[in-house]
Amino acid sequence: MSIPAISVILPVYNAEKYVAIAVESVLTQTFSNFELLLIDDGSTDGSLPILQRYAARDDRITLITRENRGLVASLNEGITLARGKWLARMDADDISLPHRFERQIAWLNQTHADICGSWAQTFGTRPNMWRYPLSHEACEVQLLFDVPVAHPAVMAHKNVFRSLGYDSRFAQVEDYDIWQRAWAAGFTFSNIDEALLRYRTHAGQVSVTQAQAQREVAQSIRLRHWQAILGNHHRPAIEQILKIFDGNGGDLSLITPALVCLRDRYGGEAQDVLMFNSFRLFCRAAAFNAEPWKLWQSLTKGIPGASTWEKPVILRLLRALRMQPGRSIFKYLRSFYLR
Repeated sequence: MSIPAISVILPVYNAEKYVAIAVESVLTQTFSNFELLLIDDGSTDGSLPILQRYAARDDRITLITRENRGLVASLNEGITLARGKWLARMDADDISLPHRFERQIAWLNQTHADICGSWAQTFGTRPNMWRYPLSHEACEVQLLFDVPVAHPAVMAHKNVFRSLGYDSRFAQVEDYDIWQRAWAAGFTFSNIDEALLRYRTHAGQVSVTQAQAQREVAQSIRLRHWQAILGNHHRPAIEQILKIFDGNGGDLSLITPALVCLRDRYGGEAQDVLMFNSFRLFCRAAAFNAEPWKLWQSLTKGIPGASTWEKPVILRLLRALRMQPGRSIFKYLRSFYLR
């Protein structure tokens, strides 16, 4: 068999309701030179017969079926089996737009980046548009707060995955872990400013069923990246930042100098990403701090267009009403102002 340009890794576990449309969205791509590795991770529902029907009619499909080992093991198995130069991720409950592979291959060849994601249009329980940073430097900043690419929308050079692999110690946030390690290893990130994936949100996904475990494990990765960017000199500030992510307040007067340091280091899109996420930190900690709006104004001083009236007013309101992150009205305000 000829070597495919792309190896698509699609793990499946009890996804009979969604997997057919996910597989169809891969098989109908405008770029057709790929292999599709379907890994049935010991499904106990009707997923396997669906996968077998597709494997019987399309010779680009390789079907692996075995006992349940978990997502990380399935991903690493797919990496080992992959023959293509590029590896594309896909989840069993999402939908790739028909031109996704074509756009990503062209983008990777044009930019010489190692990792390419895209924006994602969510549907299901929480319709939204997830916009990810475009440049490598902006993705570097985003890693301080969260993932810089949508995992099921990623296409990357095989060397990224082969050299790093997924780590089972970070099973709930395996993507956050591997992207941070990819950055540390010198691989370059990029995103296409177009939704090439439809991401299904539903009550059964890991981000819902294991939300608390995800938050806890993500903290160690977050700490790793903050230390890599700022060093131990800002350790007290980093500890306060992690405290905010835990929902336990955090001293903004200690955090602000570290954010000023980053503000002065980055420009353009990377600085925009930093300020957007910094305001989210300020909102989460506003109820625990005196006059958080003054600290915000000191952070945004000298940035054109950043010192608007709206954000200080929001911080005043959050402080005055002691709106902590767990309260429903806080969640509403955050969703409205931080889309």
